[in-house]
Amino acid sequence: RDSISEAERAEGPTIAHDISVAVEAMPDFMVDAAAAVEAAYPGVHATGFGHLGDGNVHFHVNAPAGLQHDPAAAERWRAEVGAPASRMVYDLVVAAGGSISAEHGIGQMKRDELERLSSPARLAALRAIKAGLDPQGLMNPGKLLALAEKPRAP
Repeated sequence: RDSISEAERAEGPTIAHDISVAVEAMPDFMVDAAAAVEAAYPGVHATGFGHLGDGNVHFHVNAPAGLQHDPAAAERWRAEVGAPASRMVYDLVVAAGGSISAEHGIGQMKRDELERLSSPARLAALRAIKAGLDPQGLMNPGKLLALAEKPRAP
């Protein structure tokens, strides 16, 4: 497990996701999500590893073969495929009853996805908890939740 990420990087760019799905749903999720991502993005290879026994998994979308030798092409691939592939993975996770974060949390990288995938009531509860624990907004401002509530698309 400790060498998987390094081995993947040697093969080319990877779009990494730290997600969680109920243990009993994990086998079907891994098979179905990998098949869906690979069908949507021909040439990619989806892999999952680590923490499966507790419902957490590192789900990676690996670039088509050959990009490891062409940094410009690898960067173009990441720019074109990264956001839509991640959105697809997160939608599949939520459809499976899972969470877009596992042991590494939300942070800045997943903040917009948390807001996209959460109900207004959940976001209001998170903001209320944050305000109660940090009334002056000094602790990691803007990291878990945007500093101001964004209007939601209809």
